[in-house]
Amino acid sequence: MKKWDITSQSNEFQTMVGNISVLIVEPRRSLGFNANLDMESMSIALVNENGVEIDRQRVEKTDGSYARFLELFEKARLNYYKVDDVLDKIISEL
Repeated sequence: MKKWDITSQSNEFQTMVGNISVLIVEPRRSLGFNANLDMESMSIALVNENGVEIDRQRVEKTDGSYARFLELFEKARLNYYKVDDVLDKIISEL
């Protein structure tokens, strides 16, 4: 599994794939002018070695690919905080 790091934004994680940085941002809720416009979305961006964002995809909760983006974000978060290691340690100490 790729090693994920947190960025300067506490809700964003990044990893390297070759010389491209992949950044994923946690789900955000944006409030519209009325309840019908409220939506939750998240994004993933690709940044080249010069720091130039070469692509960004935003998906809303209603998009079919949202679950896959959310799964990737959760894997990045769990990887960064080493949750599996912590749980293994807790279990081994019981």
